[in-house]
Amino acid sequence: MPERYRDLTPMDTPATPVLVGGTVLFAVALVVVLLAGGPVTWRWICLCGIALGLIGIPLARRMQRSGS
Repeated sequence: MPERYRDLTPMDTPATPVLVGGTVLFAVALVVVLLAGGPVTWRWICLCGIALGLIGIPLARRMQRSGS
C-alpha cells in the first residue's frame, strides 16, 4: 500500500440517505420506462432496485441505531 494511503480512515457516512435516493431514482426510472414503453427487462430491473432499496432502508436504520 502506498505511504499516502496509510493514514486514511474509513468514512462514517450514513447509508440511509443513499438508499432512499437510490430507491427514489429507481422509482423514477420505472415511471419513465413505463411511459416510454421500454423493454420488460428494464421494468424488472427497476422493480428489483425498488424492492432491494425498501429492504435495505430499515436494515440500515437498524444498524445505525445499534451503532454498528
